[in-house]
Amino acid sequence: GVFVFALVLFEVGSGVRYPWMLAGTLVAASVSFLDDIYSLPSKLRLSVQVLGVLLVFADTGLYAYPLPWLLLAFVVATVVAVGVAN
Repeated sequence: GVFVFALVLFEVGSGVRYPWMLAGTLVAASVSFLDDIYSLPSKLRLSVQVLGVLLVFADTGLYAYPLPWLLLAFVVATVVAVGVAN
């Protein structure tokens, strides 16, 4: 909660320099929040969290790297993001 709030404040204060990162973070945080309230199915929660990671990747420039490095970064980032969110 605090990280998301800080990110939103930073982005608004700096003129939204990283819109995809903000969108991905908000998507992942929203599904985690809703899961705390409604106990969402695991497949839905994981799918939305993966979407959030893909949105964050859009602002990092990782899509310019060769496919093996992109897949490795995606797997690591997804494991970390899902672990942190849960």
